[in-house]
Amino acid sequence: MLKTLHLTSPVDNAAVIGPWSYPEDTYPTEKMIFTWDALAEAYSYHASIEEYEEPFTYVRLVASNVTSDVKWNVTLPMSVENHLYSFNLYAYNINDLMVGKLMVPYSAGYGWDYRFRLAPQAVVESCSSAGDQKDRFDLGETVYVTGGNFSASKTYNFSIVVDQETWTDGMDIPERVPDTATTVSSNIDGDIPPTAVWSGPQTVGEYDIVVDVNGNGQYDVGIDALDDNDIEVTAGFIIPEFPSSIIPPLFMIATLLAFVVHKSRSTKGNTR
Repeated sequence: MLKTLHLTSPVDNAAVIGPWSYPEDTYPTEKMIFTWDALAEAYSYHASIEEYEEPFTYVRLVASNVTSDVKWNVTLPMSVENHLYSFNLYAYNINDLMVGKLMVPYSAGYGWDYRFRLAPQAVVESCSSAGDQKDRFDLGETVYVTGGNFSASKTYNFSIVVDQETWTDGMDIPERVPDTATTVSSNIDGDIPPTAVWSGPQTVGEYDIVVDVNGNGQYDVGIDALDDNDIEVTAGFIIPEFPSSIIPPLFMIATLLAFVVHKSRSTKGNTR
C-alpha cells in the first residue's frame, strides 16, 4: 500500500492548499527549497518539477532529482504569464518499488502534486502625480499611487486603510477608508502608472495601502503588494493636521520663542 509523503516546505500538505487549477501560492524568488518527512521504508526519493500552461496543459519537464535526502534545493526561472509549476515526489524502497507518493489536499479535492508560481514581488507606493514617491499629503491634496511587477493589463482590488501596526499573513484586509479607490489597473508592462486614489482627502491620519493581488480579501505575504513602514513608525503615508509648507516656519517660531524665553530669564537673573 502506498503511503502519503508529508511535505513540510514550502507548504504543509497536512492542510488544504487553495484551489486545484489555479494555485494561490506565488513566491518572489528563483530558489525553492522542498523538504519532507522521511519514510522508514524509503531508499530513495524521486522529485520533479514540470511546467504547465493554465489550466493544465503540459509544457515541459523543468528539473528532476533522485536523492536519499529529504531536502531539495532547486533554482527555477520566474513563471511565464498564465503558467504554473507542478512539484511531484515519489518514494522507492531498496528494490525500486514505489512505497510513497505526494498527495495534496486542494479545496476541490486531492491532487498528486503541489502547484505554485514564481514571480517578482508586486509593489505599490504612494506618489505624486508625476510618479515620484511621496509619503506626506496635505489636507485636500490628491493621493496617487504607482506600482510594478503585476500581471499585464489587469484590474486589482485596492484599499487604503487606517495604518496597521502589524500586517500578518492571512489576516483579513481591514475596512477601506471611505471615498477612496476600490481598484487599480496595470498597463501592458505590468506597471501601475500614477493613479489618483483619493481626491481631496479631509481626514487627518496615518494610512497603509494594499493591493489584493489574488482577490481573496486577505493579506498574503509574498503575493499582495503593501505600502507601509514608510513614515511615522508604521504608516505607508500620512495626512498631517498642518500643511507641510507651514511646518518649517512653525519650527522657526517655536525655536525663536524658546530663545526669547531663555534670554528673558537670563536677563532677570543678572539684575538680581
